[in-house]
Amino acid sequence: MLKRILFDLVILVAIFVLPWWINIPLLFIAIFSFRNFYEFLLFATIIFAVYSVPDGRLISNQYFYLALVSFIFILIELFKRQIIFYKK
Repeated sequence: MLKRILFDLVILVAIFVLPWWINIPLLFIAIFSFRNFYEFLLFATIIFAVYSVPDGRLISNQYFYLALVSFIFILIELFKRQIIFYKK
């Protein structure tokens, strides 16, 4: 539990200090390291709020982004169940 809280704090600080292309792999490491890492959705939303640029494209829409991130999260959780070394 303490490892998860510390990793959450590291990711939160990294979001504001490091570029987005370093934060995304950190989030994926966390998803595969911890069970039910729902903080992924929160951190992905914060990354979008900090690094997004208003634009007319669909990917710039915050609701589309949240739906896409939620879909990716669900796919990763389903994928984790199929990995042999992850089963506990």
